[in-house]
Amino acid sequence: ADGARRVRIGDDPLAIARRARARSDADEREEKERAWARFFENAALLDEIRKDVVRTHPDLQFYLETECNLGQRRHAALERILFVWAKLNKGVRYVQGMNEIVGTIYYVLASDRNEDWAAEAEADSYFLFN
Repeated sequence: ADGARRVRIGDDPLAIARRARARSDADEREEKERAWARFFENAALLDEIRKDVVRTHPDLQFYLETECNLGQRRHAALERILFVWAKLNKGVRYVQGMNEIVGTIYYVLASDRNEDWAAEAEADSYFLFN
């Protein structure tokens, strides 16, 4: 019932152990291959998103600010929003242009005069985009 094989009289315990270890090694190799496949899939998705994000609203100083790396940090926020959204919505996938929508939402929310609300712009932008 628990998936364990019953040992019978005359079974070779070393052979049983070797088969179990071989299955375990194969499972481990398969899991490593799946992990690497996920890694490369995620890297490709992030690369695709990053190419678009760096071109988001190039006319807005908001995304170009060099003080305290604000522009880069804002681009990173857009990347995180779009990456998480794409991972959780695999049926739709990320497409070019989503960065403009999220970039506009994020700009409006992060520019709020209420600093407490502006501090939550990344999470709020994800929620509104979703």
